[in-house]
Amino acid sequence: MSHGITTVRPSQKWQDIPGKFLDDPTALDGQRFIASPYGWKKVRVRISLQNNFLCEVCRRYAYHGEAHHVFGRGFGSGKREDRPEVNGVRFVRWLCNRCHQVAIIKPWGSWGTSAVVGPVQPAPQDAR
Repeated sequence: MSHGITTVRPSQKWQDIPGKFLDDPTALDGQRFIASPYGWKKVRVRISLQNNFLCEVCRRYAYHGEAHHVFGRGFGSGKREDRPEVNGVRFVRWLCNRCHQVAIIKPWGSWGTSAVVGPVQPAPQDAR
């Protein structure tokens, strides 16, 4: 099934992160950025630092947390967006391992207010 991707541009950078842009009419701004493996490491570091290593759901300290793609990545990363935010919509969030295990991945193209607010369910609190 084609998603209307017309062009894969040669290796480029987005905010000094190596990867490539794809023209994709189904994306919010008409293009998607796919980070290279090294670029994905840089994205993870950037997101974790922006959140002070705190999980965006439960607010626990998550030094060894996970970067979570809010919207579906598709087979072979066919619908992946590696920019953390595009036009005010969050695509990648920083989660602790517990919240990441129960995180929900929304279908590609389901952004909007309801899809952005609460894309993951918090992990149960520890019994004290």
